Amino acid sequence: MKASRRVALRPHETLGAYLKRSREAAGLSQDELVRRTGLSLSTIRKMEDGRTANPGIFTLTKVWRELNLDPAGLIDIPEHDSNRPKAATHR
Repeated sequence: MKASRRVALRPHETLGAYLKRSREAAGLSQDELVRRTGLSLSTIRKMEDGRTANPGIFTLTKVWRELNLDPAGLIDIPEHDSNRPKAATHR
């Protein structure tokens, strides 16, 4: 099994920007990521451009497995949509 790549999440970075930077750090084009994941080019582009703000878990799993990312790193990505309810915090 491949080791997880630690691409540091930048403050206020969106999911799309994080995935694009991670893909580029892995040396992959969008076309190559499409080939490896079986996702459509449209899906990859929409995720990276931020037009798919909340992709499904199965889509994300395909991408982060291929990019060799640690899914725990996705937890700290901020949501920029003010219409979404905020997650409850437990004290």
